Amino acid sequence: MTFTLNPHEFRKGKDGGPPTLIRVQPYTRLHSGDGMVVFIQGGNFYTESGDSVDEDDLPDWVDGEISKMTARAKAEVGLQGG
Repeated sequence: MTFTLNPHEFRKGKDGGPPTLIRVQPYTRLHSGDGMVVFIQGGNFYTESGDSVDEDDLPDWVDGEISKMTARAKAEVGLQGG
């Protein structure tokens, strides 16, 4: 999946009708101190520029920030086990 800051995907309505929401891809933004910003969407990790980051390459503080998230928030961004 490609990271997007536009988490709502719409389909044009038929015959000029209102658009229909067809998919929601929530994301969260994590940051600590002066380090890099990490986005999580669809269970994957991304930099501010949208590049994918392997879990092994994440800063040490990321696990601590994830532990502060609610189970629902974790599930919404695709982290297993909520």
